[in-house]
Amino acid sequence: MAATEYDFVITLRRKSDATVDAISQLMLFFTLVFSGIELFQAKYLSWYLVLLMFLLLGYWIFLRLQLQKKQAIYYRMALALAACCWFVQPKGQWMAGLFIIAALLERQVKFPREIAFGYDEVVINSFPKKRYAWSDFKQVIMKDRLLTLDFANNKLFQDQVEPNPNELAEARLENEFNRFVQERLAEVKS
Repeated sequence: MAATEYDFVITLRRKSDATVDAISQLMLFFTLVFSGIELFQAKYLSWYLVLLMFLLLGYWIFLRLQLQKKQAIYYRMALALAACCWFVQPKGQWMAGLFIIAALLERQVKFPREIAFGYDEVVINSFPKKRYAWSDFKQVIMKDRLLTLDFANNKLFQDQVEPNPNELAEARLENEFNRFVQERLAEVKS
């Protein structure tokens, strides 16, 4: 399937990832605690579990150091290691499944929200992607870094756009975008 090209891709202002990061860290903490309890209650020593716990703890420390350097961090590998910790525990397979799902969804949740405007459609990059025809809109406008999508069914979407460091380029882009959108809406309505 060929990739679709879009005339404008607008990146919306990023929301804080603090909640997702806090939940991920809480999941890692509980994994280490319950894995430690399992080690002390088990009749035999599971070297797999010990190794996985040390790998998980080491990777978590690595992520904390990356965070101090102000780098973007993703917990998906740590959550996958935590899933392995749960998998080797008796009756922990269902928890392993939950952690695998969390690992798969974590990056998508942190992905910057974008709206792509093409000749035929408008696509909101979310999970799952939402596609709209131009006929679904009454009005679309960007003004002062605020994007407004006024749907034909009276639904309204407004969000701030990620700022551009070059204000002159930002104003030019805003004008070009609004002109493109008005042309598309006029073509659809005629």
